[in-house]
Amino acid sequence: MDYLQMSIHSIQQAQQDKRISAHELTEMYLQQIERHNCAGAGINAIRELNSHALEIARDLDEKRSKGT
Repeated sequence: MDYLQMSIHSIQQAQQDKRISAHELTEMYLQQIERHNCAGAGINAIRELNSHALEIARDLDEKRSKGT
């Protein structure tokens, strides 16, 4: 499944169904940013990334697993 092309609603449903975690999704988006922003086209559309993004995603996954 190409989560990068899915609607927000579909991604939320996939997370609820445990088909993808916030951590996995964040990794995909960070890879996509690296591929297009820095390498390849070098468009530099994203000037700064949150260095804690994966940590935050893990925390969100933990909260989701606890139902909060």
